[in-house]
Amino acid sequence: MKLLFGSMLLLNVAMFMWGSWYEAPPTGTVVDRRSPVNADKLRVLSAAAGVPSAKSTGPRLQPWALRAVGSKRVCASVGPFPSVAMVRGAQSDLADLDLEHCQRQEVKKTVASYRVYLPPQVSRQAAQDKRKQLTRMGFKDHYIIDEPGRKNAVSLGVFAVERNAWILGRKLAEKGISAKQETLHHTETVYWLDLEFGQEATERFTQLEWESPRVRIWDRACKENGSDAPDPAA
Repeated sequence: MKLLFGSMLLLNVAMFMWGSWYEAPPTGTVVDRRSPVNADKLRVLSAAAGVPSAKSTGPRLQPWALRAVGSKRVCASVGPFPSVAMVRGAQSDLADLDLEHCQRQEVKKTVASYRVYLPPQVSRQAAQDKRKQLTRMGFKDHYIIDEPGRKNAVSLGVFAVERNAWILGRKLAEKGISAKQETLHHTETVYWLDLEFGQEATERFTQLEWESPRVRIWDRACKENGSDAPDPAA
């Protein structure tokens, strides 16, 4: 009897200890079955992708990837510089590093706004009369254009969004007024510096800083027979 009682007591103690120590895994646990990581093949993501890390001391502008031909020459373009003074400052910095370069310029034409207007009138007085008519019809934002090719035309509004210009044109048409719409462009001359140098000068080159946030470093493919390359902005 005592032996049976002792056996049951030991069994209860064992069950209590097993219940205290054992912890079931949480429901829905996902077991990672991927192959073990080879530490020798790990790479920093930013370095692998060509993007500088947060502590990078390289160029603060758009990163660029190096490409070179058999001679280990690197080709790059820097720009666009918005002014002659700014490009000359960059040329001075490049000269201090003995980096040869050539300058080129580019005329950029971009959309600035959209204008709704009436064609040129026969005289300025006719244009004034047209404005009075427009005012009586409820259109108050208008003026006489005094530009080559548009002299004595009447502007009814200049818009940053093309749809707004179209809406005004439709309202005018509903009143029996046939207006025209034109796209106004902004023309700007910018400057580029094209370089070709040995890979040993890469570190010095990438430490340079440019005065304008618009200026970036662009990679160019070096040609076997020279450094001519397509415009990076194309």
